[in-house]
Amino acid sequence: MTALLTFFPVLVNVLSGLQSTPLPLVETLRSWDASRAEIFWHVRVPNAAPYIFAALKVAGPLSLIGAVVAEWTGASGGLGRTMWLAYTNLNLPYLFAAVFILAAAGMTFYGAIVAAEKRVVFWVK
Repeated sequence: MTALLTFFPVLVNVLSGLQSTPLPLVETLRSWDASRAEIFWHVRVPNAAPYIFAALKVAGPLSLIGAVVAEWTGASGGLGRTMWLAYTNLNLPYLFAAVFILAAAGMTFYGAIVAAEKRVVFWVK
């Protein structure tokens, strides 16, 4: 479930980032006899890095949502299952505790991605 939710946003952003490399830059490197691997790793990947991190910022919270929804339907344990049991038994303190834990996990995950983006893609504001 998580893979289905995160695969397509990541795929679309990564492909957009790889295709957004300026053509004159690629042609210049080809005229300098750069290999395809050198062009890919030294030009296309750094140019696609902002797109990759944008995809990760979308996919991170989506992965948590996908995991919780998957646990609602078929897991025997986990935070999603705890939420479902608390909901069906009208145990509101457990339900809200699970929601707050998930919110904190989502914010932490998103913050870690933003911090990594600031370190890796330092040339983009």
